[in-house]
Amino acid sequence: MTSGGGSVFANSGTYPLEGGFLYITPAGDNTQVYSLGHTNTGIPAFTLVAQTPDTSAGRPGTGSATVTTYQGQAGTGILWVVDPDAGLRAYNAVLVGGVMTKINLPATPSVSKYQRPAFGNGRYYLSTSNGQILVSPIPPNSRPFAANQYSGLWISCQYAERGIK
Repeated sequence: MTSGGGSVFANSGTYPLEGGFLYITPAGDNTQVYSLGHTNTGIPAFTLVAQTPDTSAGRPGTGSATVTTYQGQAGTGILWVVDPDAGLRAYNAVLVGGVMTKINLPATPSVSKYQRPAFGNGRYYLSTSNGQILVSPIPPNSRPFAANQYSGLWISCQYAERGIK
């Protein structure tokens, strides 16, 4: 399998439910979505089935594609991609009418290169290149949403550097 775009500097993401998908984000290109199938001779093969509507930074730094679900339930997958230029982006992990549907999130200024969000207590967390931790609620129930249905709010937390004695 070859990526249809530029060089890939981060890990791929996977979603094993609903037929299974593989997500790859080449530098300067859309996140590409592949499904796993087989050739007519039975050899496993990935097929490009969709791309996200947004392109990634045209340089190294986009983080690994990450997929979450609500309690492992089919139909609740969300694909998360952190781009050093565009910030955090989220999409329904499964195609809707052959298209990756974007989930609107609050703007994420100054995100660091090669990161992925962390998740816990119904929130997602991102560190920034200027020493902040951004915290926002995960879209309700982590189920697929229509565009513009979710609007979150960042809670910006400064952390103080401590010396160790």
